[in-house]
Amino acid sequence: MTGQYRLQPAATDFTGALAAMNAQGAQGYAYVSALGASGAPGVFGDFYVSDTAHAASRLEYVTEPALTSADAALAQMNARGAQGYAYKAGAAYGTTLPIEQRSIYVKDTSRSTTYT
Repeated sequence: MTGQYRLQPAATDFTGALAAMNAQGAQGYAYVSALGASGAPGVFGDFYVSDTAHAASRLEYVTEPALTSADAALAQMNARGAQGYAYKAGAAYGTTLPIEQRSIYVKDTSRSTTYT
């Protein structure tokens, strides 16, 4: 198995982030995280990875509002899981208050998997 990494320009909001994640996901690249230097302010870019074991994967990303209770978060995860989306991570964008927070979900459209 071999892999390949991509570093794309850092997204500054959820609209841009979601567009970039879906563009890379359509090419089989999975979003890993924003990448920055340890101890340095700012972000170099958004980090993606693909590998030969998942060459046929096509990934689709969606976001949902971040929730403040465990019960609400679990209900959201199960609702998206029933549609084939797995919880990826929480994310936040913005430099002024209030900073927008959302949950990121990912689905491999080349498979028919559900999560509960």
